[in-house]
Amino acid sequence: MTRPAKERRKHLRAKGAEGLTVGVEPQAPGVPVRDISLSGVSFTLDAPVEFMTRLMMTLVFPSGRSPERQPSAPAAVQCEGAVVRCDPVRDGREGCYDVAVFFTHLEDSAKEAIEEYVQTH
Repeated sequence: MTRPAKERRKHLRAKGAEGLTVGVEPQAPGVPVRDISLSGVSFTLDAPVEFMTRLMMTLVFPSGRSPERQPSAPAAVQCEGAVVRCDPVRDGREGCYDVAVFFTHLEDSAKEAIEEYVQTH
């Protein structure tokens, strides 16, 4: 009998929801996020990215509701990261790559936005 794999991730991870995008300049101005945590983000690109490539990214969060129940504008935060995985997509889509990025620099505002998103999704 095999034992379940032990979760090794340090931070909780949330699936990307409609409206959560990452802009990777200059390759992709805005692509859907597959999942995100305080450690990193994963998404799909139509071109491979070399391992350990440093990326400047813009995370755009979907609008939500403020404590007063008023719709809030989407929040955009800047972040930096390094590519830790880039594999061809296995669902039959030619020329698509699953990319995982480890955050190397997050401002406090970015950390707060990511943490709030993860806690609510």
